[in-house]
Amino acid sequence: MNGKTHYWIFFLFFLFLLSVPCTKGTPLVQESISLTTADSSILYKNAYLYLRGLEKQKTNPAVLERLWFLVSYMPHYIKQGMQFASGYAERFVDDPTLFNNIEEFFYTRDKRFRWYPIANINSSYQPRIGIDLTFRKNNFETMLRTKFSDRYKYSIESRLSYQFEAYPIWRLSIGALLDNNNDRRFFGFGAVPDPQSGEYFLENPHNNFGVYQQLRRKIQIVSGIRLSSRWACYLASSFQQRRLADIPGNVNAIGRVFDISRLPGMQRPVQQFYNEIWGRFDTRNEQLYISPGHRIEGYIGYSRGFQTDHSAFMRGGLYYIGNYAIIQKNRFLTPRLVFDFTQNLASNPIPFCEYPRHPSFRGVSQRKILRADNFSLVPSLEYQWPLSFNLNGHLFMDVLLVSNKLTKFNFEKTPWAIGIGTDFHAVDEELARAEIAYGTEGIRLLFHFGFENLVQDRSEWE
Repeated sequence: MNGKTHYWIFFLFFLFLLSVPCTKGTPLVQESISLTTADSSILYKNAYLYLRGLEKQKTNPAVLERLWFLVSYMPHYIKQGMQFASGYAERFVDDPTLFNNIEEFFYTRDKRFRWYPIANINSSYQPRIGIDLTFRKNNFETMLRTKFSDRYKYSIESRLSYQFEAYPIWRLSIGALLDNNNDRRFFGFGAVPDPQSGEYFLENPHNNFGVYQQLRRKIQIVSGIRLSSRWACYLASSFQQRRLADIPGNVNAIGRVFDISRLPGMQRPVQQFYNEIWGRFDTRNEQLYISPGHRIEGYIGYSRGFQTDHSAFMRGGLYYIGNYAIIQKNRFLTPRLVFDFTQNLASNPIPFCEYPRHPSFRGVSQRKILRADNFSLVPSLEYQWPLSFNLNGHLFMDVLLVSNKLTKFNFEKTPWAIGIGTDFHAVDEELARAEIAYGTEGIRLLFHFGFENLVQDRSEWE
């Protein structure tokens, strides 16, 4: 790591230590903006301490007993839940022992400090491990999160937040991020990138995708207002720098596939001031794990380059997710539609890393830019059913469409994926997810364990 990187690490750690509140009060509720579950940002103030369905008196077993219980409980009851899925969730709701042990193990006795391990296993990529440290007191919250694979793949993120008590509830956060990776993959522009005739490809490309390195630094301020249990809006402002580079020693280096002297974003640092406002309307019951209802979210943002980056563009989007009960009021058919667009506002081309991404498409890792163009559409259909009050099973099908014009989406050779998975939730955060998908891009296996920041604007696209 160079000298500037060390300064960034120091700055992130400083943000984590910046808040040491000295007044008394109760802990803060964690904000959430998940696409797959209802939000709980205005529940009673201690809501973040409890997993869904937990209303019994907690126990305090010895540490070794807790560890053994956590290891042995889940395999047994997941098997039982899959065998007796219809109605078996009643057993989980009445048995809070597992949830008690999780809380006791990952929180200090006063419930103000939380530590949580992070593990991300994604097929065709190196596993990543890390830790999330969060301290809450009164209306303050400070967080430090790290992930690590090797000296070329690491990230460190810090955030300081304050929630105001006045109605409507609103929350102010300042954060910073340092992220370095050398396994990003870019497949080209258009609905069907063609290495033989596609734009920016070399005459005889080595492969149909190129691997590049990205060093990303970001400082961000987010202000969120919760007008009611159904309405919320956010304003985010950030400065982000991306340094993209070729990896000559890699057999699939981007310089062996694309003409990096012309590919936008490869010639100089991508440095952008970005402002975005987005809002959401959610009719689902925020206190229930799976609930019927609808969610609509829309956003619009403006980005302008800094110093040697002369690009400028606007981006916007509209997301819809609906939960329709079809069996026993807790089995849901869930259609989802994710639409994003980017409009160039300058004579210089938009860097390829700033085009709409497709994080909701589960056929590939988010570290792949599988398709890039002005418009992106990801329709999906999912069936969800409860394995327990906190554990959910889902079957899904996703399709990825891109186009340079709104009326010319190409359905020929479009990427698709079908799969099955489970996810485990606390009150307002996802704790773990496991999925297996198959489609045009082959088989993808995913396992993620650990809290993630679910209040994200588009500057969070990797």
